[in-house]
Amino acid sequence: MATFRRLEGDEVVRQAVAIDHAFGSDPGPPDYDGPDDVKDRIAERWGLFEDGDLVSTCALYDLDVTLAGDRRPVGGFAAFTTPPEHRSAGHGRTLQREALRVFRDRGYPYAALWPNSIPYYRRSGWALVHAETEYRFPADALPSADGDGAFDRLTPDEYERLVPAYEDWAAGYELALDRSARWWRERTLDDDWIYAWTPSAADEPAGYVAFRLRGESEDGSGATMVVDELVARTEDARRQLLELVRRHAPQVDAVRWSAPEETRLVHEAADPKAVTATVEPGAMGRIVDLEAAIDLLPGERNPHRSVTIDVDDPLLPATDETVRIEPGPDGPTCERVEDDADADAEPGVGLLSKLYVGTLAPSTAADRDLLSAADDAVAALDALFPERRVYLTDFF
Repeated sequence: MATFRRLEGDEVVRQAVAIDHAFGSDPGPPDYDGPDDVKDRIAERWGLFEDGDLVSTCALYDLDVTLAGDRRPVGGFAAFTTPPEHRSAGHGRTLQREALRVFRDRGYPYAALWPNSIPYYRRSGWALVHAETEYRFPADALPSADGDGAFDRLTPDEYERLVPAYEDWAAGYELALDRSARWWRERTLDDDWIYAWTPSAADEPAGYVAFRLRGESEDGSGATMVVDELVARTEDARRQLLELVRRHAPQVDAVRWSAPEETRLVHEAADPKAVTATVEPGAMGRIVDLEAAIDLLPGERNPHRSVTIDVDDPLLPATDETVRIEPGPDGPTCERVEDDADADAEPGVGLLSKLYVGTLAPSTAADRDLLSAADDAVAALDALFPERRVYLTDFF
């Protein structure tokens, strides 16, 4: 009988060794003196046990993100690994199911992860919910800019000065993280150079850039500036922050910056041909509690009529159901109906998870033959799930 529970004592070391084996680059097994020697995580450490043996592990995060028009708690799934001696026995699938049940029991309607294998997670009902652009360019490819303001170098402990700019910027993205103080210090800004730009007539920063400077790489490609985050409340702030990046031209051979999916920098650069913009897969998401997710939708998401959907979930029986979504005075409501009820649409949980956060609209999914439904039903689903910008701001 499998048991899924929090890890304790030396079990933490066993998980750390499994993670190092799966994701590390050291030439040999790591050496830990005990659980206190393992780097602390913001997340909870969990494991699946079979007859008392730890056969698969993960980390579970309690996150707050922008979802359905407000800040909502969601689950974060990470550090998932199965030691090689226990692979190909279905333990990973069992662990995922149990982790989703934990999130559901905590009242989380949705969960997210950063995948190392998109096809693997797709088979379990996860869906890719956004992409991101990775820019690579020499710093002197950027245009110069003059501005009436000043730069200040900050430390992670001064993160509160950055919060207003971040919150303004993040409000435009579904799944943007609401960061705790510890997250700001240890995950967003740790080991970064941080520069904020404040206009002369303002009291707080209009934007900031956080980056790392790496020396010459093993392949001899030279020093690199890795921009971890560039946030601007105004167009002027964006220009000034890019100007700060440009000023590193004598110091670095290349700049690397991952941003929400866009191509703006190609158009803005002083030398567009020097800028490479590559679209990369981002995070994956998954509905955990369908009825709770629908009940969160705001009043303006009311469909013009009821719509019945039969959801196929290969992993979580509680979501593998038929529900009817009705318009209501305060927003749509959701209730289960008999499985043999006539359904307007039969989406898999992966597609529904994309529609829910707004990665694509139902009408777009129908046009691409991803969703089969009558025009009237598609119109009702469009009202429920309008297309929006999606970007999970933080890797975990």
